[in-house]
Amino acid sequence: MTACGEVEVERWLYKDRADPTAHALAALDLRLGIVEGFWTQRAAEQASWVVTQMTPGKAEDLFERVGNMGPSKSSLDRLPKALGERWEAQREQYEQVLREAIVVPKQARSVAVSIAGVLAPVDGGASPTEVRASAARAGRVSKDPAGYRELGCATITFCDEQGDLISAMTPVATTGSTSGPCRRARRSSTSSTPPSTWRLPSQRFTGTAR
Repeated sequence: MTACGEVEVERWLYKDRADPTAHALAALDLRLGIVEGFWTQRAAEQASWVVTQMTPGKAEDLFERVGNMGPSKSSLDRLPKALGERWEAQREQYEQVLREAIVVPKQARSVAVSIAGVLAPVDGGASPTEVRASAARAGRVSKDPAGYRELGCATITFCDEQGDLISAMTPVATTGSTSGPCRRARRSSTSSTPPSTWRLPSQRFTGTAR
């Protein structure tokens, strides 16, 4: 699957005959960086971004309306799971790279961290009636919004000496306004310190708001 649509290409497969459990490898896939044996890198990037914004079912409808590539709902559902498994395998190394890429403003003197949760649509988010009916058949009571699950989100805010906002980052997601978070965090100041992997020698950690 390319960003312009599905393309059929004949490939040679290679396998280690001495190892009966070895998987066949496609040299072309390795050369092009094909993701999960199906997606080009550009297509995988587009698809993975879209499924962070909506359910795989709605993403399938979107791509069909846009008219470039047309991945199925099942393919869109498998992609983030596969990428997640790769991420978890080397999560600490990847997170270290992300932390080192954080640019701290020179005039920043305090850091405010807000942590919360947000309900996001997952499989079934577009059909709450079916979700509740399925739960009832299984003898369970669906208490939360049907088809939704809570996801963690956070905002990191850098402030100047007066506590005014300089810039903010949303590593996962944000659900509120960026106005005034520094002053609120400073009023709830605690003795906590940011993770040791943060390199903020001249900044003060003002607190964590939940």
